[in-house]
Amino acid sequence: MNPQKELRLPPYEKPVIYLVVIYLIGVVGMLTESTKPLFIFLVPINILAAVALVLLYHQNWNKRFIVAISVVYIGGFMIEWLGVKTGLLFGMYQYDEGLGPKIGGVPPVMGLNWLLLVYGATIISSRLLKNRWLIASLGATIMLVYDLFLEDAAMRYHFWNWAEGLVPLRNYIGWWLGAFVFISILKLVARSLPKNQVAEAIFWLQLAFFACLYLGNNL
Repeated sequence: MNPQKELRLPPYEKPVIYLVVIYLIGVVGMLTESTKPLFIFLVPINILAAVALVLLYHQNWNKRFIVAISVVYIGGFMIEWLGVKTGLLFGMYQYDEGLGPKIGGVPPVMGLNWLLLVYGATIISSRLLKNRWLIASLGATIMLVYDLFLEDAAMRYHFWNWAEGLVPLRNYIGWWLGAFVFISILKLVARSLPKNQVAEAIFWLQLAFFACLYLGNNL
């Protein structure tokens, strides 16, 4: 199935232009004290919208792909749940209110966030490499760079809090390993993934978004 043909979606450049504007507004809104609460409220909505847009522009829908993304979503939620309950995977942390309602201490939107990032990192890495394990390694490394900027924003904007306010090294190791496993699963189960420029753009825009927040808050 090709959504662009069946739904007559516009070329990817159009939504990407809108997304650039939206993320620029988001940076300003998050860095402005008077508007920060509103933009924190919009974060989980943005994740939902981003996932919907990425999947809308995905081509070659089939059962294998549906199974793969379901496994990544459920797996992403479950490792967060285990992380919060045990502290073994990432260290001791608890979710705050910035990512919306929680089930078992974890916002369900976190499973979608894992799916969004894993899908985007897989698409990006697959354009550069052919070997599944190299794709998973590069994708996990790209996601690790993303997390380096995300962690600063997470505590500032009430996404989650670390024990004693410090991000442990274990978190970054666990994040890389989790990303590696999920990218490997996505490649193994879904097999070939067609290019999706919207997914690539959203991944880089989100990384740039958190990088800008880091610079804006620390310089």
